[in-house]
Amino acid sequence: MINKSEIMEFSREFGLRANVIEKDYVLGWVLAGIFNHAVIGSSWVFKGGTCLK
Repeated sequence: MINKSEIMEFSREFGLRANVIEKDYVLGWVLAGIFNHAVIGSSWVFKGGTCLK
């Protein structure tokens, strides 16, 4: 998991607010979990920010 100091470091490096870095990190883990799920990973399609089931 990412800790607060890493979030702050990335925030400074990329010029983004800390909450944006944290949200991106969490969403990345959620998408990885969906991708690795046996059923969902092979049946859901994401296009343009929307999930098509």
